[in-house]
Amino acid sequence: MKILVITQDAPLYLPWFLDRFVGRAAAQGHRVFLTRLSPAAGGSMWREAKRRWAFYGPRAFATASCRILLHRLASKLPAALRGGRCFSLGRVIARHGVPEIPTRSVNDPAFVARVRAEGIDLVVSVAAPEIFRAEILAAPPRGCINYHTALLPRHRGRQPLFWAMLAGDAETGVTVHEMNAKLDDGPILCQKRVPISGTDTLHDLYLKTMSVGVDALLEAVGKIARGDRARMPNPAEGAVVHGFPGRAEAAAFRRAGRRFF
Repeated sequence: MKILVITQDAPLYLPWFLDRFVGRAAAQGHRVFLTRLSPAAGGSMWREAKRRWAFYGPRAFATASCRILLHRLASKLPAALRGGRCFSLGRVIARHGVPEIPTRSVNDPAFVARVRAEGIDLVVSVAAPEIFRAEILAAPPRGCINYHTALLPRHRGRQPLFWAMLAGDAETGVTVHEMNAKLDDGPILCQKRVPISGTDTLHDLYLKTMSVGVDALLEAVGKIARGDRARMPNPAEGAVVHGFPGRAEAAAFRRAGRRFF
């Protein structure tokens, strides 16, 4: 299949994840394309930065910023000095020869037309920071699927790992589901579970979920490629759609003994 991954240009976690997914998908005979959006797609970078400052607080914001800077610097090093790791999506694209389909919005009619013209069979959303409208959802014949870092249907929306930790959940995980017009809705193709320990940081959970997430996404892609129609329900009952956490939620997170890094 021709698979288009739509994601955001974020350096901390996505390059590691997509490097492994693209390599393994190609080994299975799929051709992967990539579209990378700004993390502030549909908004402004200044607003996104203020939101993350309020979320992290000064110390964790500084830690996150330093890690991002180090990843950007590391991405410029020769491969031998990087130990073969990809620290940016640009490196992932170069390593695997991934064709890129640029756009500022997945809902741009010109982008939708390009998806059809390229013969894309399946669109995969991995942390895409934009709501998919009807036109892009209908463009690929095999549909659109979403990689979500939580056990749906419980935690929908943004920063689901944070909300799972704040709620005191004993476990979290990843869910790959078919997309429709509703946020994090649609039948579930695959889920993988990850326990949450009392010492886990939010950063730890990102790493844990990524370690099972590539397998989950490839399993879902395999189902679609085989025409396997087995699905699990993703009911609205019991689901909570979360927005981006603010200062109050971050303070409650810390009072519960939780840490970001």
